[in-house]
Amino acid sequence: MIPHDSLIQRYNTAAPRYTSYPPANFFEPIQANDYVQALYRSNLVEHNSISIYIHIPFCKQLCWYCGCNTIICNTQSIIDSYLHLLHAEMKYVFSLLDTSRVVTQIHFGGGSPNSLSVKQLSECIDLISQRFTIASHAEIAIECNPADIDETYVKQCIAVGLNRISLGIQDFDAHVLTAVHRKVPTIPIKSFVDTIHALNAQVNFDFIYGLPLQTPQSFVKTITQAIALQPDRLVTFSYAHVPSVKQHQKQLEKIALPSASDKLHMLTNTIELMEDAGYIAIGLDHFAKQTDSLSIAKQNHTLHRNFQGYCTRETTGQVYAFGTSGITQLADSFFQNTKDITEYSQHIASLHVAPQVGYVLSKSELITAAVIEYILCNEGLHWNDIASITGESEDSLKNTFASHLKSCKQFEIDGLLVFTQLGFDVTSLGKFFLRNIAAAFDTKFATSVKTFSKTI
Repeated sequence: MIPHDSLIQRYNTAAPRYTSYPPANFFEPIQANDYVQALYRSNLVEHNSISIYIHIPFCKQLCWYCGCNTIICNTQSIIDSYLHLLHAEMKYVFSLLDTSRVVTQIHFGGGSPNSLSVKQLSECIDLISQRFTIASHAEIAIECNPADIDETYVKQCIAVGLNRISLGIQDFDAHVLTAVHRKVPTIPIKSFVDTIHALNAQVNFDFIYGLPLQTPQSFVKTITQAIALQPDRLVTFSYAHVPSVKQHQKQLEKIALPSASDKLHMLTNTIELMEDAGYIAIGLDHFAKQTDSLSIAKQNHTLHRNFQGYCTRETTGQVYAFGTSGITQLADSFFQNTKDITEYSQHIASLHVAPQVGYVLSKSELITAAVIEYILCNEGLHWNDIASITGESEDSLKNTFASHLKSCKQFEIDGLLVFTQLGFDVTSLGKFFLRNIAAAFDTKFATSVKTFSKTI
C-alpha cells in the first residue's frame, strides 16, 4: 500500500531516526571523570555482555551524500598514528571493566574500516580477546567499500575472525555512484558474495534511496539485482539531506534530488520485492532472510536498536565505543568521543579517554526510551511488555503517556495504527511513518529546535 500524497505532505516532516533516545544532538558537555565513573557502574548491570564499536574515520575520497564522521586520508602514517591512540584508549577502558564479562558483538564502522590492513584489524580483535572471552556466537562485523577491496582482503578478514561483511554498495547504477562522487567497484559484487558464503560468513548489502539520478524504476533494477545475489541481510537507508550540518551535501542540489513521493515509491517497491523473495522486513529499513537471527528476534520480540541499526538482544550488550566520534551506549547513559582527531590525540595522551559530550537519562527518560525502541522494533506498543521491561505498572504507564496516546488519534484516523486491548499495532500503511509515531511519545522532540532529517 502506497501512502496518498496528502499523507506524505502531512507526515514528511523532520524527526529523529531514534538510534538512541535522546538523539545524539541532545548530548551535553561532560567531564572525563563522569565517563570513567559510568564505566565502573556499567559493570553492575544485570545484562552485562559487552558490545564493542571501533570507529575508523578514514576514507580515500568524500562521497557527497555522506553524513558520517570521516577524514579523507591516503597517508598510511596518519592511520598508524591513529591506531596507536585507539589501542591506548581500548587498553585503558578495558582496565576498568570486569574481565568476567563476555563480548558478544564487535563492529568496525566508519568512514571506511577497510582503510585498515587485515593485520591491523586482527590486532584490534586480539586486544579484545586478551582481556575478555569472545562468545562463540559473537557477531564480528566490518563495513567495507567494495570499490576498495578484493577477494583476498575478504578471505583474510574472515580468517582472523570477522564473520559478517557489510558491503556499502549504495546503488548498482554507475551513473548514480558517479553523480554522488563514489567510486564504482571494478570487482563484481557476486565475487565477494560467493567468497564470503563459501567461508561460512554472512554478507550484508547497504543501499541508499533518495540520491540524485535515482528513480523508482532504476531502484527496482538495483534491488532486483541485489536479490539475485542472495545477501543474508539488506538495508535501504533513506538519504538524510542535512546540508546545514554536512555542507558538502549541497553538491547534490546541483543535480536535483528525488521527490518525497518518488522516495516513497522506491521504499514500497523494495518492500514488495524483498518480501516476494522471502525476506522479512525488519523495522524501518532492514530486511533479513527468514533463518537470520534478526528475523527470529523480530518474531520473538527480542529486537534491539542502537547506533549500528537493528540487532538482536542476544548479541548486543552495553556498547563501548572507541575512536573519534564513537558513542558509548550504557544502560542509563551515553558518551560521545570528540570528532576532531587532534583533540582526540590530546585527550588520549592526557586523560586516556576522549569523551566530549554525553547524557545521563532520568528514570522517566529511560521509560520513554523503552517505549520508542519498542515501537521501532515491534511496530506497535503493548503495555504489558513495556511494564515487564521497565518494572512499572501498566496503569502507571498509561497515565504517564495519556497525552501522547491522545495525540495518536490522528494516526488512527489516517489508518496508520489500530488501538487494541494491549495498546496499539501499527498497520502496513503506518510502517512508512514509524518515526512519526515514535516521535509522538518524545517530549523532548515536541519542544526541540534541533536539526533532523525528514521522515521520507
